[in-house]
Amino acid sequence: MVRRIIVADPDAPTRNLVHLTFGDDGWEVADATTVEALVAAVADGVPDVLVLDVGLPAHGGLAAAAALRRLEVTAGVKILLVTDLASAVSPQALQDAEIDGVLSRPFGTFDLLEAVEELLAA
Repeated sequence: MVRRIIVADPDAPTRNLVHLTFGDDGWEVADATTVEALVAAVADGVPDVLVLDVGLPAHGGLAAAAALRRLEVTAGVKILLVTDLASAVSPQALQDAEIDGVLSRPFGTFDLLEAVEELLAA
């Protein structure tokens, strides 16, 4: 079974890390750098997991997550929010956007893999 993961992040190293971590392991990986590109990637195929940057240009990652939760087709997608250590996100904001997990930069392959596996096991 092939799983799908979308990484929506303007940060090229983060997108590259997701591709390196999941690209050869039974995953289809798509990426986006804006909310508009995220919408197009979801239209191409609903992901099992969405790795979403909190600072996604235009509307932000939390707003994008909340919007995806309101759609029936994406309501059950596991969302891993990526933040910088300096980007404090309140627990209430995470709850309101129905974020499943948070991963703070800097992180490596094993951190990312573990976070995604935990989301899928939950």
